[in-house]
Amino acid sequence: MHGDAAIYIPVQDWDHAANLPSEWQSPAGWQFAKRLILSNTTELDRHLEPIEVDVDFHGRHITDLESEVRVAATTSGGGGGRLEGIPSQVHLFAQEDSTLRCRLFFLASVPRDSTRTYVVLYGNPDAPAPIHDTDLSFSDEDYPLEVENAHYRATLSHLSGNWKCHFPKGWEATLDSGGGHGVEGTIHWGPDWSEERVGRYRIT
Repeated sequence: MHGDAAIYIPVQDWDHAANLPSEWQSPAGWQFAKRLILSNTTELDRHLEPIEVDVDFHGRHITDLESEVRVAATTSGGGGGRLEGIPSQVHLFAQEDSTLRCRLFFLASVPRDSTRTYVVLYGNPDAPAPIHDTDLSFSDEDYPLEVENAHYRATLSHLSGNWKCHFPKGWEATLDSGGGHGVEGTIHWGPDWSEERVGRYRIT
């Protein structure tokens, strides 16, 4: 892993999905589950905050991390209600002996002075690669895209597609490259330097 995530679920922390509480109405097809209880001890509701978790799996329980891993959350705080699937992403795949590893990313919401249970479901070889409905949208074509969701709007470089300007929502700020990196100037570092005699060059 490239640096450790703040939360880690070890390989031995797992259960059969059939053993989850019946009121959760666990979706059919997934054989195994790992529980993660998130606590909010503040006086403020935490809404859609990014969570990264390093997760280890028994190799005999799963064959395709990219297709078989899903995240669900209880619909009520404290582990009550039913399970509801939420968008998630897996990346930084690795394997050590019979253990498969990945980093799992999702957005969590936990009411103030409360807890919420999140469940990692896996072990479904027939599962297709996940396709999640989100508020992320983009316009234009090729490199000069404009990307937008509920949290920000961003414009990409016409030359290379790198992140150029960033406009957060909910607080007043504009992150502009102001010249930035590279020939065109971007926030996101785009390597455009060569140690060869040609010196600088454009990434397209």
